[in-house]
Amino acid sequence: MPTVLRDSGELIQCLGGIKLPADCLLVTADVSSLYPNIDTKKAIIALDLLLREGKVAQTPLLVQFTRLVFDNNFLQSEFSRDIYHQTYGIAMGTPFAVTAANAFMYYHERDIIELYAQHLTLYKRFIDDIFVIWDGTRETLLEFLSAMNAKDERIKLTYEISDSKIPFLDLLLFKDSASHTLQHSTFQKPLNKYLYIPFESFHPTSNKKAFIKGELMRYARNSSSFSSFTETRLLFWKRLRLRGYPAKFLLPIFREISYSNRCKWFSKSRKVSTQRRVVFKTTFNCSHVGIKRVILKHLPQLSSIVSYKSTNTLAQLSK
Repeated sequence: MPTVLRDSGELIQCLGGIKLPADCLLVTADVSSLYPNIDTKKAIIALDLLLREGKVAQTPLLVQFTRLVFDNNFLQSEFSRDIYHQTYGIAMGTPFAVTAANAFMYYHERDIIELYAQHLTLYKRFIDDIFVIWDGTRETLLEFLSAMNAKDERIKLTYEISDSKIPFLDLLLFKDSASHTLQHSTFQKPLNKYLYIPFESFHPTSNKKAFIKGELMRYARNSSSFSSFTETRLLFWKRLRLRGYPAKFLLPIFREISYSNRCKWFSKSRKVSTQRRVVFKTTFNCSHVGIKRVILKHLPQLSSIVSYKSTNTLAQLSK
């Protein structure tokens, strides 16, 4: 799905080769309450088409599994013992929801994108968040957004239009008139109180170092200039000091993350694995400890391709 983003890092990589048209507009849009408003019948059709276009041999079976997931979403009320069956939309929190929502939205937007392709310098979407670089008039842009809102009575966009800068995901995107490119820095919400783990917390030291290092890597990746990175890094330093972190603890970590290494911290290119492995994933339960042994005992031909994965470390240690 060429319109779908994996993360903000992939958007940054897309922006690297784009020269902004004169007087282009920056647009962000959000689909209101996407999951509960998805028509599951349309989502199944979208997944079926997507799998067939990808020439996936197991398409009929995967479509059956999709229907099984959609048709059997039951939940219990927090205030009573009543059981409810969700008959419309996709359940929030279901791992499959992201894949289904992406496929549904891809076919929702595809024909409209093709119709207005001459004005779309860039169109990218992260699940329900959309970013557009629009090369055209504001009136034509409003027609495009109206077409997106009119296609399905339940799928509605709220949007923001700017001719200079705009936030999207964890990025602040802004025009550079000198280079005719779109520059970026880390977007920080005004209401964020930055209540990081206090230094006095009993969290392992490795956890504290890891989150600091991870944030610095994100700041470097999200900054198109060294000055933007330096500014955000200084704010981060002050916020950590307010949470009790000593300078001698922070200095080695801050020195370890260099802006010159930012290219290392982008998502790797998507690769399709040729290795066939059957993964059995389960939550921890004492009865599951010997499940790999049982599977291999009765199906010895699978010994070279079976992988057992538990969501609990204790289960792995017990095998």
